[in-house]
Amino acid sequence: MKSKIIFGSLALFLLGGSVIPALGQTDAIDDHVVINEIDINPPGDDSKSISEWVELYNPTSSSIDIGGWSI
Repeated sequence: MKSKIIFGSLALFLLGGSVIPALGQTDAIDDHVVINEIDINPPGDDSKSISEWVELYNPTSSSIDIGGWSI
């Protein structure tokens, strides 16, 4: 019985903590470019076309010059 109470309390603690956002995280998300998706070596014939790509997401309200960026 005691182990059920401990297990239940632990489960509630872990589940409750997963729905509460970390403090300050929501403000920091919208001030930089985010690498949203990457496809490295997708299935298919590489001799016909190379279709590797990176998707960037700009959550800001202004444009960002990525001219000097490289991977």
